[in-house]
Amino acid sequence: MNFYEVLHLQLLAIYYELAADLVNVARKTESSLQRIRQGAQRRAGASSDIMDNNVSDTDKICMQLFLDIQEYGRNLSALGVKAVEIPAYCSLWRCVAPPDQQNAINV
Repeated sequence: MNFYEVLHLQLLAIYYELAADLVNVARKTESSLQRIRQGAQRRAGASSDIMDNNVSDTDKICMQLFLDIQEYGRNLSALGVKAVEIPAYCSLWRCVAPPDQQNAINV
């Protein structure tokens, strides 16, 4: 393994760690805000059945990270590195990919 491959592996591991933390915090925050809203709706007598059909901020964050990781995978492929063989790349993909694409890693 050459210097650049080692460097990419290290950078990808750090990026995965930061992205996973970001997604986890965003999901927890979103969940907390949703519980607060539902409590406020119950106190106000509003129906708690009303679902917000908007795309959540967490989903938007995940989609941007997903687009970023796809592009990074293409760049790695251009350098001759198989991104799908890098555990951190696969973990990051599964963390941010839409549910229907989590197990279909393609670059």
